[in-house]
Amino acid sequence: MLSGGRVDEVVPRVIEYRDRLWAVKPRPSTEIAFSIAAGVVLAEEAQRMAALEGATAAANLQAVQAIIEAQQAAMIACMVAVSVTTTVAATS
Repeated sequence: MLSGGRVDEVVPRVIEYRDRLWAVKPRPSTEIAFSIAAGVVLAEEAQRMAALEGATAAANLQAVQAIIEAQQAAMIACMVAVSVTTTVAATS
């Protein structure tokens, strides 16, 4: 994992956040809840790594930042696609 976190530690955290998101209203879709949960865990790992020194930590932080930015772009594209599809369906 780019963040340096172990899978057996990170996955339960992602699932916990996902489940907490499902408990709120409006309830996000499965994909969005998982994506947000994974982003939160990545952000937590980035904060943890920020305390570390050295070039490796800096490179890993940049990689995590790139992943988060890509994830944000994908979410925006998904939201635009849903909006366009809804608009087309409503006007047909």
